Amino acid sequence: MKTKQPRRLSLVLSAAMSLSSFAIPMQTGMAQANNVPASQQFVDSVENLLGEFNSDPKAFMQKNFLKQEGQNSQQQSEKFTRQYVNQQTPNQFVEGKDEWRIKIFCGDDKECVEKLKKGEQLQGRAQFEPNDNPAELVDEGDEMLKTLDGIEKAGLMSAQLDETPWSDDYWAIYRGVLGARYASDEYPDGGDWRVYFNTVASDMTLSALWAKASRLNLDDFSARLSPSEKYDMLVGSKSEMAETADYWKEQLKYQLRRAGARNLKWEGDTVPQGILTPGNWLDGQYYQRMNDKVEPWMGICHGWAPAAYVMDRPEKAVTMTGADGKTKVKFYPADIKALSSYLFAQNNVQTRYIGGRCNTKGPKTDSATGRILDQECFDTNPGAWHLSIVNQIGKNKNSFVMDATFDYEVWNQPVHSYRAVYFDPVSGQRKTATEWKKVARQIFEGTAADKFKWATGAKAFNKENDKFWEFRFKKSGGKVDWNHYQRNPGQLPYYVVGVAMEVEYVVETRPVPLEYDNADLDATKKVTYLYDLELNVDGEVIGGEWYNNAHPDFLWHVPQSVVSNKRYYTEFDQAAVGKWDGSGAMPASWQAAAKDAASNQKPLAKIVDVLIEKANGARSTRN
Repeated sequence: MKTKQPRRLSLVLSAAMSLSSFAIPMQTGMAQANNVPASQQFVDSVENLLGEFNSDPKAFMQKNFLKQEGQNSQQQSEKFTRQYVNQQTPNQFVEGKDEWRIKIFCGDDKECVEKLKKGEQLQGRAQFEPNDNPAELVDEGDEMLKTLDGIEKAGLMSAQLDETPWSDDYWAIYRGVLGARYASDEYPDGGDWRVYFNTVASDMTLSALWAKASRLNLDDFSARLSPSEKYDMLVGSKSEMAETADYWKEQLKYQLRRAGARNLKWEGDTVPQGILTPGNWLDGQYYQRMNDKVEPWMGICHGWAPAAYVMDRPEKAVTMTGADGKTKVKFYPADIKALSSYLFAQNNVQTRYIGGRCNTKGPKTDSATGRILDQECFDTNPGAWHLSIVNQIGKNKNSFVMDATFDYEVWNQPVHSYRAVYFDPVSGQRKTATEWKKVARQIFEGTAADKFKWATGAKAFNKENDKFWEFRFKKSGGKVDWNHYQRNPGQLPYYVVGVAMEVEYVVETRPVPLEYDNADLDATKKVTYLYDLELNVDGEVIGGEWYNNAHPDFLWHVPQSVVSNKRYYTEFDQAAVGKWDGSGAMPASWQAAAKDAASNQKPLAKIVDVLIEKANGARSTRN
C-alpha cells in the first residue's frame, strides 16, 4: 500500500459516529470461478428497490422483504416461525439465542464463557465482538483481492461454487437431535419434547426394536431407527443398550444441580437406551427441567453449516453390520449427514470469525435515515462482507457460513453463490457490466501530493446528496479526526459506489430415507443486499454503508485444512487402532473408543469417515 499524506481539512461535521473501516492486505494473485451473470429480472428488481429506497430511505431500512425462494426440491425444516418469534417477550428470543451461541463455542468451559462475555478473543474459537478484517475469515487472506479493479479483472462480479454445500436437518433438540426416528411412522409429530421422549424411552425402546430385526426386512427395520440408534448398533451389543442409564442419570443430576434445579431426575426416571443416543436426549431433558419446555429453534445447525461444505456428501445408502456380527442396518445418506453435522456440533475445531452479535430485538436507529446506531447490531461492515464473499466464493472457491439477518431470525447458513451490479449511490442509476467508475461518486478530488480537495461538480458526494454522510468519517469530539487520517491515509474514503448483490445460500431440509443423495435434493434461498462501498484513493475497499438493516450479522468459516489434516479427530480417535473399511463388525478398539467418545456426547470421527467413504465407494468428492 502506498503511503500518502492527505491535507488536514478544517471542516466541522455535526455527527458523532465513526466509519467501520478494516485492515486489508496486499493482493498478490487471482483465480477464475464459475460465472453466474446477473439476470435481467435481478437487474430490474434492483432498479425497483433503489426507487423505493430513494423515495423513503427510513422506511426501506426497516423492511424485511428481500428474501426469495431459490432451489427447493425437498420440504424445508423450519427452526422457528414468525409467529413463534412474535410471541416472545422483548429480547427473550435473542437473549436465549446468544446464550446458545456461547454454549456452542464454549460448552461447559467456564473460563471460555467468561472471556466471551467480556469480549476477549479466544485462540482457536470465534470471538463475539466486532472484528471486520476479511483477511481473518477467508482462505489465503494474505493474497486477498482488495480492489474493485482487481475483482473485475479476475472476472468475479459473480461466482458460484462447483458443488453446493449439502442440505440437512437442523436436528432439533426438542425432537431428540440424532435420537429422532425421522423415518418411522410410529414417531409422533408436534412441538412437545415429552411426547418424543416417551416414545423412545418407554413406548418402544431400542432393545425392543432390535429384537424385531429378524422379523422385518432391512428397509422396514432401518426406517424405524434414529441415526444415533443405528450408530449405537455398530459399537455395542444389544444388552449394552440399557447399561448406560446410570451414567446418564448422574450426568443430568450434575448439570441440574449446578444450575440450582430441584428435580434432578430424568422424565419417569428413565433414560433412552443406547450408547450415543442418551447424550442426544440430555440437553432436551436439561432445558425441559429448567424451563418446562424446549425451544423449537435450538438444534445443531452450527454443526451442519460447516460440515455441509468441508465434509463429502454421502451419495448412497450403505448397509452395515452391527457389533453382534450378524444384525444388518442401513444408513441412508440422511443418517450419515446427521452424524457429520453432530460431529462438528460437538467437537471444538478451528474456526475463523468476523462480525458482531446483536442482542437487541429492536435496536435504536437514526431518526433521519433509519440506520442502526448500535455498532454491535450494525454488524459486519459492507466492505468486509463484499471482500469476504468475493474472495471466498469467487477466488478461493470455498463456502463460509453467514448469519443471514442482523437481528434474531436466521443464522448459520452456508453460502453458495453471488452476483452483483453497481449503481450510483445518489441517482440510483445502475450498470450491469463492470463499470464501477461510471457510477461511482467522489468525496475528494486530487491526490495527496497535490493536496486533497472536496470534490465538486456532477460527481461530487457530500452531505447534500449522501443519505449517510453523518457516518462516513471517524470522529473525535464530534469533528472529523484528521489526525487519524494523517496517520492512516489508506483509511480515508475517497470514492463511494453502490452495490446490489444477490446471494444464494443453502437451507435445511427435512431428512428422508432415500437410497441416494445429490445436489438436486438441496434447498436454497436467495437474498438481495443493497449497500455502498467506500474506497480509498488507491481504489481499495475500506468500508461502506448498508441500505437495509436486514443484512449479515456475522460470518464464520471452518478451513478445509481441518478436514484434510484430520484436525476434527480427538483423543478418542487416536485410541481406535487398526484399520476398518466398514466390512463386518468394527474392531474392538474402535468400539471401545466410540463408547468413550459417546460418554462425552461425541461420535467417533473415524466411524463417520468410514460411513462417508463407503457411501461414496471410497472416493473423495471434495479433496
